[in-house]
Amino acid sequence: MNYRLGNADKAEKLFAAEVSRNPFSLDALSGLGFAKTLQKDKAGATKYFQEALKVNATYGDALFGLEELKKL
Repeated sequence: MNYRLGNADKAEKLFAAEVSRNPFSLDALSGLGFAKTLQKDKAGATKYFQEALKVNATYGDALFGLEELKKL
């Protein structure tokens, strides 16, 4: 994963392309959230984590991401 390697810009582009193909992709929505977190875009990250939770209210990655944002 590019965001895990610190390449948030590339990860954002890849995840955004996946969301445009499948707007219900939990992995892509959460991936965008983590990419935005690395970019210090708290509002953008929150948006994508919340979008993932609209698809699945118990999705662990999105819940974890929102908790991580509280530490910023």
